[in-house]
Amino acid sequence: MRTFIGAAVLTLAAATLAAGPAAADLPIGFEIKSGIGVGSYSMDDLNDNIALLRKSSNANFRDLTSGFNFFAEGRVWLFGRAAGLAGFEHYWAEVDLPTTAGTFKFKSPADVLCLGGALNVFSFPKFIDINVGARGTFAKVVYGTNEADKSFFVEYKANDYGWDVFVETNTNFIRPLQVGFTLGYRSLSIDGFRDKFDREPVFGELDAPVTIDYSGVFFYFTAGIALW
Repeated sequence: MRTFIGAAVLTLAAATLAAGPAAADLPIGFEIKSGIGVGSYSMDDLNDNIALLRKSSNANFRDLTSGFNFFAEGRVWLFGRAAGLAGFEHYWAEVDLPTTAGTFKFKSPADVLCLGGALNVFSFPKFIDINVGARGTFAKVVYGTNEADKSFFVEYKANDYGWDVFVETNTNFIRPLQVGFTLGYRSLSIDGFRDKFDREPVFGELDAPVTIDYSGVFFYFTAGIALW
């Protein structure tokens, strides 16, 4: 976490020096925003396990390749050019696999804390702002499945760190309100799951420890309030 904080501070300081005092009338601004969107997930190990289940069950069901995402975030801007940010995200990741003998379930929702920075790279007055940014992330994940026994759902927990980068557009012609779009890439892979008895889960068909990988492209439709 110290690495993330240091990177955000250095990015913020460098951008502030480049911006200069004439960049805006007020040196400090505030922004809060939230959004809903979709993230693509790698999930290679899970999908390899699903492929083996598909073959052994002679059933036709889908891989887990994406899920809905939500975020809420606050930012402090300096001279309208550089911002430090902190936020929260939630990822939904779930798939049901129906067979003649019952339904296999795999779920791995994640609560994610984010810390990073953003830079304003282009501003078109009374139209849009274009920003880029990077964040360090800390995820708390619950993995649940009934693969071993379809009548009994078991949950395991793990935490880990990741990162993402993004580019976003926000309207600036209806300030303080703004709407926008965010496109980015995240790197976040979680392993080391344990249940309350300190037992480690495995993918039954693959016979390998569970790894949940949220890495991939994501996008959000956003709305918020910007004051500066």
